[in-house]
Parts: sequence; C-alpha cells; structure tokens
Amino acid sequence: MFGFALLAIGLLISVGAWNGILAWQGDDRRIVHVTYVLPHNRILFPASFEMFEVPDYFLRYLILGVFITTVGITIVASTLLKRLAGIEDD
Repeated sequence: MFGFALLAIGLLISVGAWNGILAWQGDDRRIVHVTYVLPHNRILFPASFEMFEVPDYFLRYLILGVFITTVGITIVASTLLKRLAGIEDD
C-alpha cells in the first residue's frame, strides 16, 4: 500500500511540474533556438529544436517527483518479487 501511495504522489508531482513547464508563459517568453550541424538520424535528432527558459522550482519539483516515483516503483516491485519468490515478511 505504501509503495502505491508513493507512486501516485510522485506521478502527481511529476505530471504537475511538467504541465507547469509547458504552460509557463514567463515575463517575455524567452526562447533559445538551437540548430544542429548534420544530424545522423533526423527522427531521433532533429535539425533544430527550441529550449524554453523556466524557473528553477519547476525543475526541482520535476526531479523530486521522479525520485518519489522511482522509490514507489522500487517498493512495489520488491513486494511483488517477494510474493513471486514465496518469501514471507517477518
């Protein structure tokens, strides 16, 4: 139960931070345009892309959410593997 709760909380924080990053308008909407020179694979590595400048707290929440999500996945996976192996908790 605890693992699923951490998983849900982590996903909520991560998705909320990602949506905040995509929806953030900023003061002057600064966009940095970066161009590659001769990409090898145009599908995986496009010729150009845009980088948006966002506040630090969005990235902090995103990292925190991903960390909490991975801890939740680890707890859920370990309990499922223990049940599959037939190991009982003390």
